[in-house]
Amino acid sequence: MAKRSAIVIGAGIVGLATARALSGKGFSVKVFERTQQAIGASIRNFGMVWPIGQPSGKLYESALRSRSIWKEISNRGAFWHEDAGSLHLAYHPDEWKVLQELYELFKAERPVKLLSAPQIAARSEAVVQENLLGGLFSADELIIDPREAIASLPGYMKDNYGIEFFWGKCVSYIADNTVYIGKDEEYKTDIVFICSGSDFETL
Repeated sequence: MAKRSAIVIGAGIVGLATARALSGKGFSVKVFERTQQAIGASIRNFGMVWPIGQPSGKLYESALRSRSIWKEISNRGAFWHEDAGSLHLAYHPDEWKVLQELYELFKAERPVKLLSAPQIAARSEAVVQENLLGGLFSADELIIDPREAIASLPGYMKDNYGIEFFWGKCVSYIADNTVYIGKDEEYKTDIVFICSGSDFETL
């Protein structure tokens, strides 16, 4: 039985994540990108994988799964990462109260701890010490270089998942499960995902 096929339009992080997920589900995947490499928000973000920003439950679990995927690919040599964690500081009593409340909410299921001002000073020389009351440290977060990651992921995905990439291909329109590029190229597929970022209104 032939593999089902999928086409992903856009080679930014959403397109790459979609292509990887489809490949993992047994699809034969092609990715089309209108530029020669991803140049949008995927290379302009801060490169932070940030589970602490998600509420407990499915969203937090999804963030941890995403983090594990980033680490897995990084550990195979595709790009650099650092298990930096995150440090959240309080300089006013109301901020310190919020961090203490967060700690109480998170401590049962997340790797968090409250730090005193001297403990924070020992951890980071960059922190302004004046009026510092304390902070919350979370060990979940990691950082990557988004430019390096986005540049190296297509080659990694081609080699490890057999995903095909087509660069400099601007999709004109989609009809009846067929993707049209200019006047001469067309690709029929079972399913199409449009992951064109801020340019989502074009198609």
